Amino acid sequence: MSASRLIAKIACLCLLTTTLALLASCDEATDPVLPGGITAVSGDNQYSKVGTAVPDPLVVEVRLEDGSIASGVSVRFQAIDGGGSVTKSTAKTDGNGVASTHFTLGPSEGLNRVRASLADDSSINVDFSATAGAFFCPEQDPTFVQRFFPLSVAGGLLLFTRESNLNTQGNTTIAGIISMSTASAAGTLSVDTQSEARWEENEFSINVPRDLAFAASGELFGVWTADEDEVIKISPGGIESHFAQAVGFLGTEIATAPKGIVVGVDEFGLFSLGCRDSLERFQEARFSGMGNDRANDDALAVDQNSGDAYFIYHGDNYVYRLPIDSLSATGPIEQVTELTLDEAEGANGMVVDNGGIIYILVDTDNTKALLKVDSGTKSVYFDFFSRGAGDAAGIQNDLAINQDGNVFYTLDTLNNKLLLLQKPIPQLFEASAETTGELSSPSSGERVGLVWMPKP
Repeated sequence: MSASRLIAKIACLCLLTTTLALLASCDEATDPVLPGGITAVSGDNQYSKVGTAVPDPLVVEVRLEDGSIASGVSVRFQAIDGGGSVTKSTAKTDGNGVASTHFTLGPSEGLNRVRASLADDSSINVDFSATAGAFFCPEQDPTFVQRFFPLSVAGGLLLFTRESNLNTQGNTTIAGIISMSTASAAGTLSVDTQSEARWEENEFSINVPRDLAFAASGELFGVWTADEDEVIKISPGGIESHFAQAVGFLGTEIATAPKGIVVGVDEFGLFSLGCRDSLERFQEARFSGMGNDRANDDALAVDQNSGDAYFIYHGDNYVYRLPIDSLSATGPIEQVTELTLDEAEGANGMVVDNGGIIYILVDTDNTKALLKVDSGTKSVYFDFFSRGAGDAAGIQNDLAINQDGNVFYTLDTLNNKLLLLQKPIPQLFEASAETTGELSSPSSGERVGLVWMPKP
C-alpha cells in the first residue's frame, strides 16, 4: 500500500472516529430544562366592592423542573368566574421568575376567579379567588359584624374623655367613653351616665382622645394621638384594637359616612377608612398640609341623607362640599360659604341636620358661637358670650347632634359643663360638675369627642 493511500485511510479512520464521538456526545446530552410549576405568591383571597379593583396585584412565580427560577416565560392571566377583568392578559416573568397583573371584580356579588397558566402549557396553572361584595370590606356590611349598640342604651350621647370621675370605682377616676342620657326641663339639665369603655389613666398619659364616630354598621371608632393619630375600633365592653394609622400630625377628625366605615379629615384633607389599615385619600380634597394649603382638622361633617362631606380649607377660609360614596367622589368639589379667618381657625366641631343645614362650632378669644349655614348663607345661631364674659363664656369643645336633629351637645371644658341647645329657637341647658360629677378634666387641656349613638 502506498504511503499516500495509507495516509488517506488513516485520515478517514480519524474522521469516522471523531464523527462517532460527536454522535455519542449528542446522544449523551441532557434534554432542555422546561418550566415545571407555577405558584401564587400573593393576591389570593381578596375582597372588594363589585366592579372595583382588588387592592393587591395577583403575583405568580414560575420555576423550571429542576427548581431553578424561570425568567422570560410567558404567563397567561384569564378571568374564569365572576365576569371580572385583568389589566394584562399575558406577562413575562422577570429575573426572579415573577409575573403579575391587576384584577377588577365583576358586576355581581359573589366569587370571582382568575387562572394563571403557562402560555405554552395551560395544564400548568394556579387559580386566584376574590369576593365581590356590596361594600369595600366586610366591616362596612351592616349585617357582617356585631354592633356596638347591644350593650349600650341606644339614642344616648357618648363622651370620649381623658379623665373623669363619673361612675368611679372607689376613689379612682376613669378615662375612656361615657354614655349619657339627658333630660331637660324648666331650664335645667339632668344627666344619667354609665361607663361604656374604661382604660387606666396612664394609658392617656400618651394617648390623647380626639374624636368618636360610628360606622354605618353601628360599630364604634375613635381617634387618639401620641406622636401621630391612630384610629381604634372599640367593641362593647371597652376593648379597643388598632384599626388604621392616620398620618396627620396636627390632628384628625372623623365622622359617620352613610356608605362606609368612617370619613376623616386631617391637615392633608379628606380621607376614607375603607378597610382595616386602608386609608384612602379623596384626590379632589387633598392638600400639602403646609402653610395655608391645609384643611381644618377639627371640623368635619357628613350629611347622612346625601352623603356629602363638608370641611374647611384654610387656603381661602371656605367651607367646601364633596359628594362621596365611601371611597370615591361622585361629583365635583364645591364652595359652600366663606368664613372669617377667626371662624375658620377656631372651628372645632361641625354637624349637618336632617334638612341639610350645616352648623359649625367656633371657639376663639373673639368668637364663641354656633354658626348656621343654610343654602350657603351664614348666620350666628347661638352666641356663647351670652353666658357671660371671660371664663363664664367657657371653652366649647366638639359638637354632636341627636338622631332627630333637634338637639345639639357640646362640652365646656373650662367650666366642666355639658351644654345642650334645643331647636328651633336655641334654648341653652347646662349640667355642671356639681350635679353630675367631673365630666372631664379641664386641667388636662384636653380635646374631647362627642357623638350621638344612633338607634339600630
